[in-house]
Amino acid sequence: MPEVDGAEVVDVPATEGGVRLSAVVAGTGDRGLLLIHGSGGQGRCVWQREIPSFVDAGYQVMAIDHACVGDSDCVDFPADDDPVRDIAASAAALRERGATAVGVIGASYGTAQVIVAAAAPDVELDAAIALSPGQLDADVRPETAPEPRTPAAARRRWTSR
Repeated sequence: MPEVDGAEVVDVPATEGGVRLSAVVAGTGDRGLLLIHGSGGQGRCVWQREIPSFVDAGYQVMAIDHACVGDSDCVDFPADDDPVRDIAASAAALRERGATAVGVIGASYGTAQVIVAAAAPDVELDAAIALSPGQLDADVRPETAPEPRTPAAARRRWTSR
């Protein structure tokens, strides 16, 4: 848990095809900030030291554990896992908690997810930051999900607007 008064562990309700995610939430206000971890087993804990600074800057912060990581439930069929759907569900949960604008920051492999989410038609985000982007041609979303599914395709969508 980050060292912030009022920080709590919450569940992000499952969306269609998704699973229940576990998240830590801290801070209040109408500016939401969603933190997306990279690959590996640390999940939301990688953001523990940064969360207090974001809260001090006036953000309501949510750091999630993706499906099959940390305290989140695991998908039945890994081929159907859609981390971008997880981002959409988490952004919606922040809005339900009072955020009128939601930005997202992704680190490491989470950057690919954030790049795709920022261009996805089924995700409502107001800002996105991708730290240490890589794997720009990697499929982030399953074939059944809406386009774009790769960061490279998402970039093309941004430049065509």
